[in-house]
Amino acid sequence: MSIEEEIQLFLRESIEPYIASHNGHIRFIQFEDGIVFIELTGSCSTCSASTITMSLHIERQIRKKFREVKKVQLAN
Repeated sequence: MSIEEEIQLFLRESIEPYIASHNGHIRFIQFEDGIVFIELTGSCSTCSASTITMSLHIERQIRKKFREVKKVQLAN
């Protein structure tokens, strides 16, 4: 399994349930140069707390699980 597939599986199994509980969704875009690019949709796309969720929950969990990841960033 590639690192991209492992990250996607982790997002689906570990992060998505939390995001879904807030009526949002998370979508993996790509992994490049140590950066995971994601998209938040649903309620999370317009929530003012989404940046806090990104840094304190999503990025922290991904970096803890995958030492190859240096940063998690919202895709433009």
